[in-house]
This record gives sequence, C-alpha cells and structure tokens, in this order.
Amino acid sequence: MDFIQKSLCTLVVILCVANMLVSCQQVSPNAIEGIFFKPWQLFRPAVIQPVKCFVCSSMDDGQTCVQTVSYNFLCESPSGMCYTNIVDGKVTRGCVGDATFPTENSIRKCADGVKCEVCNHNFCNQKVLLDTCIQCNSADSGNACKDNPSSNMQAVCTVGQNSVMDPSSGCYLGITGSIYQRGCVQDLKSRDKNTCESQSKDCKVCSAPNCNRKADFSINCFECSEKTDANCVEGENLKQVPCNEFSDTCVVGIDGDGFTHRRCIRNHGLALAMTFSKYQTCHTNLCNNQIFPENRLKCYQCQGIGCENLSTVSTPKACPNSYNEVDRCFTYADKDRTFYRGCMSDSTEGKALCEQNMLNCKVCDGSGCNSDTKVEFNSVSCNRSYITFTFISTIFLFLRSIDLF
Repeated sequence: MDFIQKSLCTLVVILCVANMLVSCQQVSPNAIEGIFFKPWQLFRPAVIQPVKCFVCSSMDDGQTCVQTVSYNFLCESPSGMCYTNIVDGKVTRGCVGDATFPTENSIRKCADGVKCEVCNHNFCNQKVLLDTCIQCNSADSGNACKDNPSSNMQAVCTVGQNSVMDPSSGCYLGITGSIYQRGCVQDLKSRDKNTCESQSKDCKVCSAPNCNRKADFSINCFECSEKTDANCVEGENLKQVPCNEFSDTCVVGIDGDGFTHRRCIRNHGLALAMTFSKYQTCHTNLCNNQIFPENRLKCYQCQGIGCENLSTVSTPKACPNSYNEVDRCFTYADKDRTFYRGCMSDSTEGKALCEQNMLNCKVCDGSGCNSDTKVEFNSVSCNRSYITFTFISTIFLFLRSIDLF
C-alpha cells in the first residue's frame, strides 16, 4: 500500500477518535470542565523556602535589639521561619532552628511570662514586640471596665520600658471588692507587682495581648474536636468547659491534618503554633464559637429527596472533614436525576460519584456556588459501551484498510 493510502487511513482513525470525544463532550454542558478538572491540584504539598532573618540579643546589643528595626547580622533559616523571643526581659532574634531556638525545643521556650513571635518571610523578625493591655478602673469608668471593657481602653506597654533586663511584662486584673482595675504589669508599684505576679486571689497576670479583658479571673470556652464531633466545624451545640487559670484563653484552631478544635489553652505563643497550623484566640466568655478561618468555604451539602431544588437545605455549610484552603463545591446528578451536593474535600458517596463520573458533575469555586437547580446533565447517552464499540470499530477499520483482515 502506498504512502498516500496509509496517510488517508491514519487520518480516518484520527477523525473517528476525535468524533468519539466530541460526541461525549456534547452530551453534557459540564463536560469540558469535567475533562480538564484535575483533583490532584487540591492537595499540592507546601514547599518550605529558606528565609533570611535578623540576628541579635539585648544582652549584647542593648536597646538596639529591643527597639531598632535593623541589625548588622543575618542568618538563613532552613525551616522557613524567623523568631523574636523574650525570656526574663532578654530579647533575642534569629532563625528558628538555631542554638537559641531549636525547632524541636521551641515549644519549651513559651512558658508563663515568655513572649514569642514566629514569622515566615525575609527579615520579618524586626518588629518591636509590645504588650497591649486593657487599662481602666471601674471607680472611674463604671461597669464598662468591670463587665465589658472595649478596645478603646487598650494601652501599649513597651518592652524594656524600665530596663532592658526588666522581666516584668504582661497585663493584670485586680479585683478589690466591687472595684476592677486593669493595666500593664510594668505600671504597677513594686509591692503590687509582686502581689499580682504571684497570682494572688485578688490580682492575676497574663501574657497575651489584651488578655486582661476577661470579665473575671476565669472564663468558659467551647470544647470539641472535629474528629469526634461534626458540629465542631460550625461551632454549634457544643460543650462548655471552665478555664480555671487566669492565663488560660479560648482558642479555635486547625491541626496539621486539617481538623478543627476548640478548647481552653494556656496562651504560650509558639506552643499554640506547634499545636495548630492555624489558630485564633479570644479572651471573653464562650468567644470561640465562630467559623474558622473566617473565609472558610461553604457549600450546599445534601443528597437525594429535596436536594435538586434545595428544599431540604436553606444555607450552605462550612466544609467539614479536614480543612483545605483550595477546596471547591460540587453538584452531581445520576441518570435518575438523583442529586448530590457538597465539598470536594468530602469523603461522601456524592464526592466519590463526582470523581468517577465527571461528565455528570459540575465543580465550582466560591461559597454557595453549587446552588444551581437547573443544571442539565447527560442529555444523550455516552457510556463506556458506546466508547468501547466506537474504539474497536475504528481499530478494525484501520487494520482492514491495510489488508490485515
């Protein structure tokens, strides 16, 4: 057979296969999106890039390390993180993983009264760390100071205000009878400072920003784990637990596996960062019930009766089963028009069906985007049998044209 005839046969094969693919694409308005959707893009591993950090110590460099924002010495952190650390009034800055702040021991550096801050971009550890505390006296400002102190009562307490080695830092709450007094530990007289730092029954100190905003020496927080309670994601119908220590605070956070947790925790700075990949603390009664992160994707989640017209679900819900920053919503319908809606991070039947039959699944970005009740799926049959028959017929035609049959 000459070259021209073989070329024509090859062209016929290409056209038949192309026709097969086009036919399949035409049966669903969502086919192109399904064909080009790549599920593995949802789980791209994070790449840690080294960063450059400032290096100094107030023991050697004095107030330059405490207050000034540029230094002569730099380090490169393979962990991708820089730190600023204050222990007993001594300020140090450097790379997480160095001798002062080794990664595996960093959690120990954040004990009571110690301030830590970790960041992850070049030269980010030049920030001057300041205590910010609520400052007021109920004898002057009445019940506002006692029951609901506001942000406009915030005061700034400078690190090293009295001396570079002054170990006093943090906020205090003092209660004498019906009088509530709040402020910076550094502003207290020596005798009162000793009383508060000993965590007496009338005065207590804490080390987080505005941590003395609490209405009393103890607060209640919501407690749950998404691993055992699905309600933990939305923050609904949760158990309340008392936090008995004044330095305790409420937290909502995401662990390394993407699960949401809520509880009381000692506000240890990096200790929180070592426990959660993302977290948010608050200091008022039962304050940790908000959806976290605030921009967490919400999708309509349902299946079966009422799911097509959303009669059984009125609002989208935060995606459960492990938080994913690049999550997406989906709508799937089978040949009987049984609808499934949810999140691509789900481990549900609907998500599995969506991935197996992308021609019948519409995937979208943005909270509540999977609300369409007029989606058209699979208007013409395009199944595996059709594809197999077409493919075999095409191959047979090709082989016959070159005299093998």
